[in-house]
Amino acid sequence: MRKLFTGILLAAALPASANIATDLEAGLSADAAIANAVAACDGGATCQELAIEEALAAGIDLDSVISAAIASGVNAADAQQAAIDAGQNESAVQSAVTTALANLGTTNPTAGGTTGNGFNAASQGTNTPSNPPLTTTTGISQAN
Repeated sequence: MRKLFTGILLAAALPASANIATDLEAGLSADAAIANAVAACDGGATCQELAIEEALAAGIDLDSVISAAIASGVNAADAQQAAIDAGQNESAVQSAVTTALANLGTTNPTAGGTTGNGFNAASQGTNTPSNPPLTTTTGISQAN
């Protein structure tokens, strides 16, 4: 039932030109087929996630799918979630995302450095909160 539902969603969300299996049969490389599918989505995260699921269903290995998707501009978190939703092992998916980002020469979630919600991963250093700045006031007596 889940595969039927996924198939219906893929048919509705992906444009006809974004059929990864057809592109592979026509002789395109896996990277090119995934790039075509992602480009056909016009930045739509749901469509991109479905393209990743379709690529995995077409038999393309996890590392290739994640690398091609992220290189094509898919948010790393979206790519990760799509692969997990497609039934891939969570630790294998995390490893593929880490490898894909390293191959791009970035630690940012997308090639542009931002995620879909405007969070810029490049600007984040550590998760350690800093102390608020000290303020001074004048004219208040300490004697009270």
